[in-house]
Amino acid sequence: MISSADVTAALRRFGVVEWWRISIGLDPRDGLHRPPLIVWRYSSPGDQVRELIHRTVSGLPTSVDWDVDTSGKNWTIIPEILRREYARHAGDSYTGVLGDVKRSDQLFCEKANLDMVLFVRELNDTAAF
Repeated sequence: MISSADVTAALRRFGVVEWWRISIGLDPRDGLHRPPLIVWRYSSPGDQVRELIHRTVSGLPTSVDWDVDTSGKNWTIIPEILRREYARHAGDSYTGVLGDVKRSDQLFCEKANLDMVLFVRELNDTAAF
């Protein structure tokens, strides 16, 4: 399993990370797998980095479906299931999406966390060149 520190270290290999939100690994409060997601912002994002990260992560064989979005100010790597749930609650004040998915589908969370290990490994390998 990887930690949020592993994720931020991989992201920092491509530039200065100005802000991030990461959900990954086991929740120490209940021992359940968290649904993983990465949302971050580079202080000076370049098109080359934007394309490289999108291409690197999007091209990998995964266990769950992912949405990789580097088109806006904040970039995201998020499972499609979470993207749909967040969209369903857009405009309301509900904030329990991650907790709901964590409690309802641990198999999905385990598979998605394993995918995230693959993403971080591939990002590290890509940045090494």
